[in-house]
Amino acid sequence: MQPPKSQEDDFNDWYRDEHYRTLSECKHYVRTRRYKLAKTIAPPGDEAPTFLTIHEFDCGPGELDAEGLGKSGATEWSQKIMGNLEKNETKVWGKMGGWGDIKAKF
Repeated sequence: MQPPKSQEDDFNDWYRDEHYRTLSECKHYVRTRRYKLAKTIAPPGDEAPTFLTIHEFDCGPGELDAEGLGKSGATEWSQKIMGNLEKNETKVWGKMGGWGDIKAKF
């Protein structure tokens, strides 16, 4: 996700104060991990969004809680944040495996 620079504080407040909680209420929710881009190794013009968030659910893609996910995006604050994003890429991935300490706490 890429919020406007001037709205990063509101974006981070929304994640911390609302979005984490609403997502955690979804069926099969495990955890969320957020990252902020530290360095780009890409051709100019092909920059990644500043923020990467990985929401983990213990289910297959067809079992995602569509109703719960919809609620997390339906609040007034969510609509404001999402409507002002400069870039938003959403993908659903299926787990293939894990290596290393897959139960590590960050």
